[in-house]
Amino acid sequence: TLTTSHNVIGQGITLNVYQPGQTPFLDCIRFSAELGVPPWLNIPHLASLGTGGCSDAMCLGVLANTPSGMKVYVEYSNEIWNTQGVFSQSVFFQNQQLRLLTLNGRDPVANPADPTTSEQSYAEFSNRHQVIWRARFAAAGRASDLVWVMGSWQVVGNVPRDICDYAKRHGFTFDSIS
Repeated sequence: TLTTSHNVIGQGITLNVYQPGQTPFLDCIRFSAELGVPPWLNIPHLASLGTGGCSDAMCLGVLANTPSGMKVYVEYSNEIWNTQGVFSQSVFFQNQQLRLLTLNGRDPVANPADPTTSEQSYAEFSNRHQVIWRARFAAAGRASDLVWVMGSWQVVGNVPRDICDYAKRHGFTFDSIS
């Protein structure tokens, strides 16, 4: 379980905070490396983008604590389709879809993102994180170690279809779909 500070959007990102019942992020990465088992990681839906952001800090932690040649599976968010209980990410992506469409309507050249479903807004944001991770892995000479996973729920036909259609329409790829 990823454990960070509660302020993942702004300053104060911590990747090694213990909370009862959870294992700190960097401990999970080190444990994976020690066992020789590729980690599968989820980036929180509220993880900030950009140099020094939460996603970037996570990526640097992974690169510093896994050996070259070890595959690292990365999935942005988790259960984006789940509207039950504590799964606030579904509401987040619904809101982001509306925000992105509004920006696109004002200036489609500056804001080309045009998701028509919350799953497509997930695909857009997943790709923004993927760009950061791919650049960091390439700079470290480990481009082939990163496996980018698009999370979906394959029994609900529209989720994987919407993700894949959006990626194709916007010209980005991913390595796997779950």
